[in-house]
Amino acid sequence: MHASVGGRATAWRALSRRDNAPKSRNVTVRTVCAAAEAVRRSGIIGIPDEARVGATIHIKCRACGNRLQIEPEDAATLACPGCGHPAGLRLTPMVAHGDMVDVCAACGHDDLYVQKDFNRALGLAIVVAGVVVSVVFFALDRPLAALGALAGMAAVDALVYASVGRVTVCYACHAIYRGFPPNPRHHGFDLELLERHGGKDPRH
Repeated sequence: MHASVGGRATAWRALSRRDNAPKSRNVTVRTVCAAAEAVRRSGIIGIPDEARVGATIHIKCRACGNRLQIEPEDAATLACPGCGHPAGLRLTPMVAHGDMVDVCAACGHDDLYVQKDFNRALGLAIVVAGVVVSVVFFALDRPLAALGALAGMAAVDALVYASVGRVTVCYACHAIYRGFPPNPRHHGFDLELLERHGGKDPRH
């Protein structure tokens, strides 16, 4: 009698797992698709450097530290909206025309590097969402669905990183140049160059 009851209970658990497995996979697929849709709506997927519209320069105000976003045509007249201090940018002809960055308009140094324009907050959100969903599936004894959620998170994160464009960054003052074609003279981030040039006094 007890063996018969135990057998029925075991069979019921197996049947329950089999019936719920497609549901777990469907939840995983929906989670991954929702993350991909959020990334698509963010507007940072599939925009190569050459197609980015509107070159902008991002600096910190020297007087109050307020973050400023400046278009090249406004650089000569723009002042900080927080304290009224002039932005003080000096654009070379290449930067003024939205061409490659040769010299930093904010500090006058020519030590710059190129990096992916990756939204770290979005990347962290994708990772956290994937981990939370996988923990829920593990708690529900759905290891395959949990691993699927982690794999989906990794795929979406890699897709975002591979698809974003690149920005040019100044070693000395950390000004960021978005929408400018990368200068072949500039390479990826180098810690040694940062230690050598980071924090230099501006030349103008």
